[in-house]
Amino acid sequence: MKKVSVALASGAMALLLSGCFSLQGFSVLSAAIAPGKATKVQFVMHPASTVASRQFQFVLVGIDSSDLAIGKATWGTNRKFGGPKAMRVAPGFAAAMDLSGNCSSNGLAFSSITGMIWKGFLTQHKVKDKGAVKQKVLTQVVLKAKASAAHNTAHGIVGVTGVWADNDNGVVDSGDTFSCTGISTSSMSVT
Repeated sequence: MKKVSVALASGAMALLLSGCFSLQGFSVLSAAIAPGKATKVQFVMHPASTVASRQFQFVLVGIDSSDLAIGKATWGTNRKFGGPKAMRVAPGFAAAMDLSGNCSSNGLAFSSITGMIWKGFLTQHKVKDKGAVKQKVLTQVVLKAKASAAHNTAHGIVGVTGVWADNDNGVVDSGDTFSCTGISTSSMSVT
């Protein structure tokens, strides 16, 4: 029975990986902003396989201080892969993915990242990647320094991206499958 479960899980993961966008770059568009001002974090991604597929895509942004706030997310700001489209907020996404224990990328396990305030976003619909590995898609998330933010402080920002597969109950929970295709860090200052 254990072999069957492992084989089924491996098959589900292979299916997910054929329909995901790999992280090519992650950055904060402004290196420094004043309190009360905003910038954006940007994910640059491309299809990971030449095999066409459709999956729900996610981005997750982590901030190291309550002096910052994470705003809305937009998939495909460069008008690729169905964009631009508002992404829906996914409450509890980071906790569910952490409990699932199956998110790591570039030698970094999501569960090893601590001290962050997370906000997750999902595409409204499954995204067709068309197997177009030469195309990139840009996703941007608003990042704001609160008016009360301390001056002359540096902040770490973490970006995670990948595929989410629901276990057919319509909500994000640890029973879902999460396939992380990129984890990266950046920073910005509040001046």
